[in-house]
Amino acid sequence: GSSFAVEARRAYTALLTTFGSNNDSTYVSELEEVEDKTLAEIKHALDKPQPHDCEAALSKTLLTIQSCHAEMSKLKKH
Repeated sequence: GSSFAVEARRAYTALLTTFGSNNDSTYVSELEEVEDKTLAEIKHALDKPQPHDCEAALSKTLLTIQSCHAEMSKLKKH
């Protein structure tokens, strides 16, 4: 598997572990950190030549995660 998939799984596992023992603001912060890492990986992938279908999927995913990231930022402020 790709290093991205391994890191994403590792981050997800850390989130699940953290969720049970911390408050909501900690959970949101952890989720934002995972989103930051995911955004960086997607942007890095888009900097490289990709088949058209992969580039389209990455671009769509980037927009979705950016939207989620903005929503998490709003939640963190409340």
